[in-house]
Amino acid sequence: NRLLQRFYFVTLYYGLGQGLLSAPRMLWSNVINFVANLRAIRQVLREGDPRRVAWDKTDHEFPLVAEPRQRPIGRRLVELGIITESQLDEVLLSARGRRLGRELLTRGLIHSHELARVLAEQAGLEWMTLDPFTIPPELVDHFPAHLALRYCVLPVAEEGRTLVIAGERAVSQVSLGAISRLLKRPVVCRIAPQGRVTVGLRYWYSQSSDPVTEAQLELLKRGSLNDTELENFYRHQVLLGDLSLELGMLPPALFAQAMFDYEPENTSLGDHLVTKNLITGAVRDEALSEQRRQQAQSVRMLEALTS
Repeated sequence: NRLLQRFYFVTLYYGLGQGLLSAPRMLWSNVINFVANLRAIRQVLREGDPRRVAWDKTDHEFPLVAEPRQRPIGRRLVELGIITESQLDEVLLSARGRRLGRELLTRGLIHSHELARVLAEQAGLEWMTLDPFTIPPELVDHFPAHLALRYCVLPVAEEGRTLVIAGERAVSQVSLGAISRLLKRPVVCRIAPQGRVTVGLRYWYSQSSDPVTEAQLELLKRGSLNDTELENFYRHQVLLGDLSLELGMLPPALFAQAMFDYEPENTSLGDHLVTKNLITGAVRDEALSEQRRQQAQSVRMLEALTS
């Protein structure tokens, strides 16, 4: 049973080759454990008292999730002079469930480019400006929809053999590795300003239940909006998964687990979470309602321009 489970899940995430190697690795780990036990017995016999034997703990190197050098984005924005100390305190005291960055964006206290810069700095990545309508179509054609929608990223450029993808939040090294193995090429991630990837996914990969019509997307594509109008539109765009995390509808660990076998071409994310019994249908409907509410202002602006 354990062999079958290891083979299935390793193959699902890392490919058939690694799945076939899971059985020899399981055997080898038992050999290592057996030898370690023999060593421990010899140490106890030599010292004569197990209490005098120090525990030889294995040194592990874990991925850097929250380095000491990282500063909260609010503090970093104050240091850069983008917001004041009083503005930060006011937002922290009155935020309505959103993440700090999006709350500052919604209130118009920061520009989406400024937020992307700080998020990239925090994650140790580069940031980039992004017009989702100018992505080379050949990149989209060779980047599967299930990868784009599962990881919420867009292919934006090539640097030699390396594919550059853009996301509105950092993509984990594990996910980057999975994308790289599936595409059989190196992949790097850069942070894009709020809303750009969300709209790009709708435009290139046509998600259903979209409050923004094709006519309105064409209006954006033609460049009919000025910089202020574009910023007002993009700052209100949010993906359902990000919104679910912001509102605390499910923990990040459970959300990551749900995305593991999410097939976006077969079902919507909300329905998938309900099927996995992670949220109820009522919670899904609440999240969708909140998503529509947050996007309503930008949609009304586009409707006025297209009427």
